[in-house]
Amino acid sequence: MKDVISATASKENDKLAIENGESAIWLMLKAGKALYSSYDFTGKRVLIACGGGNNGGDGLVLALLLKEKGIYSEVLLCKDSFSKDAIYYFDKVKKAGIKYSDFSPDFDFSSFDVIVDALLGTGFFGKLKSDLKNVINVINSQDAYKISVDIPSGLNGNNGIGKICIKADLTIAINNLKTGHFLNDAKDFVGKIRVADIGILNQSVQAKLVEKQDFSLVFPKRKNNSHKGFYGYTALIGGSDRYSGAIKLASCSLATLRAGAGVVKLAVPDCISDAVMPYCVESTLFPLRSSGGKIRFDKKQFDELLNNVRTVGFGCGVGDGRENEKIVSYLLENFTGKLVLDADGLNALSRIGVDKLNNAVGEVILTPHVREFTRLVSMPVEEVLKDPIEVVKNFAKKYNVVVLLKGATSIISDGKEVLLCDRGCSGMAKGGSGDCLTGVTVGICAHSTQSDLINVACACFVCGVAGELAEKKYNPYSMTPRDEISFIGPVVSDILKLQK
Repeated sequence: MKDVISATASKENDKLAIENGESAIWLMLKAGKALYSSYDFTGKRVLIACGGGNNGGDGLVLALLLKEKGIYSEVLLCKDSFSKDAIYYFDKVKKAGIKYSDFSPDFDFSSFDVIVDALLGTGFFGKLKSDLKNVINVINSQDAYKISVDIPSGLNGNNGIGKICIKADLTIAINNLKTGHFLNDAKDFVGKIRVADIGILNQSVQAKLVEKQDFSLVFPKRKNNSHKGFYGYTALIGGSDRYSGAIKLASCSLATLRAGAGVVKLAVPDCISDAVMPYCVESTLFPLRSSGGKIRFDKKQFDELLNNVRTVGFGCGVGDGRENEKIVSYLLENFTGKLVLDADGLNALSRIGVDKLNNAVGEVILTPHVREFTRLVSMPVEEVLKDPIEVVKNFAKKYNVVVLLKGATSIISDGKEVLLCDRGCSGMAKGGSGDCLTGVTVGICAHSTQSDLINVACACFVCGVAGELAEKKYNPYSMTPRDEISFIGPVVSDILKLQK
């Protein structure tokens, strides 16, 4: 896992470093050297677009280093004044004879191979002024390879919100990954990310970015002398006449099996069981009484369904029936295993009140997208997105649950720790991708001895990478959730290679 801090924490780290004897000018020099070492500029013609703050100062240091190495660079001034520390290096740029000019819309970018964005950095949190909007739009229109210093200019370093931002091919994060590199709009602008360590100690870690090697213990080597019961009986409860999605429901159960569960009981309303049955090859079909095309709660049936079951997933395609509220209440108050609530299961929870989570006798995992989550926390979408990490963490802590807030980068928290998973692709923005995640989460939780936090993050990682592979095989428009499910096996195989 990699540490991720907020831009605010990064600023505090810089401040503490200066208080402990590091000068701002020295830190700027270290940042410039780290930038130079993070990309091979050899043989390139480099344009460095500089703002007036310390981010611009880092760019000026880079210009000086390129000059020393005999690499041609020019400085494009996008601010009429510099901070006192950046002025120090601007004077050196002038003495070194490095060409510089003020930005104008008719500036000729055509001779440059690389444009370095040193305009704003992570200190930017407000609204862009019109002159900077113009600079960013012009730079984005160029064919040159674009490198952003610390973060693409225009992007909020704390929450990744930004509309007009540099669209970087590479972002070189100074000293630390920032939360703004991952959240909200970030993945549309940051490109590849490299961290340039300049030796400043972290005082506060907001989250950790998960990687493949973090999940080797989720899939330990299986014993030959084992049977299906070793790996967990599971139940997936979903479907309705309006959202029958027979293939989708069967795919959800297949995802659970591919994630390693021993047995899947696919429980659907009896009015659609005939439609689901032909697609339910590996799973056990469990028809539930229905009314009006939706599942009807019957305690005796549910007691039978949940006998000897380790994990339950509820909500996929069940519709908005009021019986859902009875089902969620029953599951919270009676099921002692691990319960995953998604989709309409979450909507039912929001109607009966999240305080019902305090009655849970088992472990509860919630997998909302942002609008479902806003109903649980009673906050507007905009407020959640301003600080999603803290909102998720606080909710998970208050109700003693694990929350997976789905997004371009998903946020997973148990109220103590926060993990980020940045895997996935735009092709997964289709109905059924969430069902796949529910299925994999239920499957992993059925057999893994790791914490719910790790298991849920692993499910998110597996689905994200599987989605990327499906998109690579087809394209973001044509791939389907079933294509994603077909790649779960290869992703798990890749994790199994980490076993010692």
